[in-house]
Amino acid sequence: VPNLYLDNCGESFIAADGERVKTPGQHFSDTGMMAGVCHHDRVIIWSNMWTPGEQQFYALAIIDFVMAQLPVHWRVGIL
Repeated sequence: VPNLYLDNCGESFIAADGERVKTPGQHFSDTGMMAGVCHHDRVIIWSNMWTPGEQQFYALAIIDFVMAQLPVHWRVGIL
């Protein structure tokens, strides 16, 4: 697929624009929610997202929390 088509697709997709503020922060203290769930879809931990855009530190904080609660000999898969 030529890069021209990929660039046009990325420009038209709002979620792909990390610099664009999708929700004005002055109206809401939380802009989203992220959860860590088991393979049974049960919530283990959830976090309020308070910064605009897709921030990686939310996922890293949830992974860090879950890993700290588990025995070291357990095997864990992260998708």
